[in-house]
Amino acid sequence: MNLSKFFIDKPVFCTVLAIFIILLGLLSLDRLPLRQFPDIDRTEITIDTLYPGAASSIVETKITEIIEGQISGIDGIESISSVSRDGRSKINIEFISDKDINEAANDVRDSISRILNNLPKDSEPPEISKIDSDTDAVMWLNLTSNDINQLQLTDYAQRYIVDRLSVLPGVAKVRISGGKKKIIKNLVRSDFAIAIQTICN
Repeated sequence: MNLSKFFIDKPVFCTVLAIFIILLGLLSLDRLPLRQFPDIDRTEITIDTLYPGAASSIVETKITEIIEGQISGIDGIESISSVSRDGRSKINIEFISDKDINEAANDVRDSISRILNNLPKDSEPPEISKIDSDTDAVMWLNLTSNDINQLQLTDYAQRYIVDRLSVLPGVAKVRISGGKKKIIKNLVRSDFAIAIQTICN
């Protein structure tokens, strides 16, 4: 049967059917669940490692490549991407969709713990963070003080506040932004003929 000819020959039936479909759509519209930020199932882990003063090429060879080689054997990894900048390495790991994010984070921590001694002594310990659909919710806390300076305030936040906020339910990551860190500069006299590596050791 020719479908087009059928509807042409029966215009009343075609009209009633179209109205029925429209009404059905309008009734279904009110029953559709809506969310401003719908859940998106994804399992991603990021690894941030700071290496103050190191060029991007050094960060790449001394940190990024070592960590990538270690974590590449973890089960369930779908892709690994990384960026090496001056003083910082960032690695993003995407797992298969049915991989539990907490299990993935534990696997990454266990794997990295075995190579900590292979990373430069001047680098900071790798920071592992979980990324899921709820990490878009961000809270900013501003710290001010009339009694201590910005350097002391940053040190206080790092020592006492970051750890306490990190263990709260639902908190994936706590990071200090805009703080100051104490830096010690050593000026080496060339006439002593001492290698930089000797001074660092």
